[in-house]
Amino acid sequence: MKPAKSRAVALAIAAATIPLLLLASTGAAANTFHPAHAPPEAQAALENRITALESTLVQLVNDLPPGDLRLIEPQQDYARALQQLGRHEQAIAAFGEALQNHRSHHGLFDTDQLALVDHLLESHMALGQWETVDDLQHFRYQIARHTLPAGADTRIDALMQLTVWKLRASEYGLLENSLRDANAVADLHRRELDLMEHAGKPDQVARHHLGIADLALLQARAKVATRTAVGLGSGLPLAPLGLHGQLQETTGTDHPPQLVERLEPFAFESGAALDIFDIGRHLQEYKQSISKAHSLVNAADLPASEQHRSVSESIRRSLEAYNGFLLQAVLRRF
Repeated sequence: MKPAKSRAVALAIAAATIPLLLLASTGAAANTFHPAHAPPEAQAALENRITALESTLVQLVNDLPPGDLRLIEPQQDYARALQQLGRHEQAIAAFGEALQNHRSHHGLFDTDQLALVDHLLESHMALGQWETVDDLQHFRYQIARHTLPAGADTRIDALMQLTVWKLRASEYGLLENSLRDANAVADLHRRELDLMEHAGKPDQVARHHLGIADLALLQARAKVATRTAVGLGSGLPLAPLGLHGQLQETTGTDHPPQLVERLEPFAFESGAALDIFDIGRHLQEYKQSISKAHSLVNAADLPASEQHRSVSESIRRSLEAYNGFLLQAVLRRF
């Protein structure tokens, strides 16, 4: 187990990670109140509101049967107020009670509980409790998978949010076994594509291919970061790295935009420098998957929509990350 990061570092990472997860994957906005930056009167008002909500909730608990449906909304209001004030331990306990109550009345996999899970995620992130965050991200996807058909936007959102979380966790070193996790989540995307049976909308299918591409890049990045990942003298089976160039988009008046691989001036191919951990395989998988995603969203007859623009922007950012990684970590390594 890696040593725990300090609370200051955890909060800094959470501040960067929460908006990425909630905005990039679901369109939701983080709602955390930052008491240190708020005027005293705002803090006092929120403290008073928490006191009032707590008093109301205590009265309802005394008046109603245990687990009564009418407790859920007051429990959520109280938990959100605690969260806004940064009292995350108490907020987690309150959201947990609301979630348990919700599930007892609406079932284990009711999708309306996703909003409660997102609030729990926000507080666990703020506390740097990354293993719990990981469990909750998987739980979000399981809820959607059990309830919604393959191809449903909410189901795809849940898997893409899990994917983005794995990418951020690997980037910041928050979890162990990032390579294993990347393989497992990429397999979930492949399974979703199989279940859709080629009947999904182009944007929906493209999101799964984008997820597979980004996870392949994660694996290549993690392996290059290992000091012994590329080189001689390891005793492991060796294979050529292969030929890889930067990916660029071409435009023309007679055809949709296309991706091409520019092998000059930055390209690498050598039988002397060898790839002992199949980094080249991950790079090849990235290129294949991102090309599929790019082709789908740039089909000439695809209507413009907010989701289409969002997926196109995600592909653009992914290509920038790939090209930057290829230039800095692979091509200049030899």
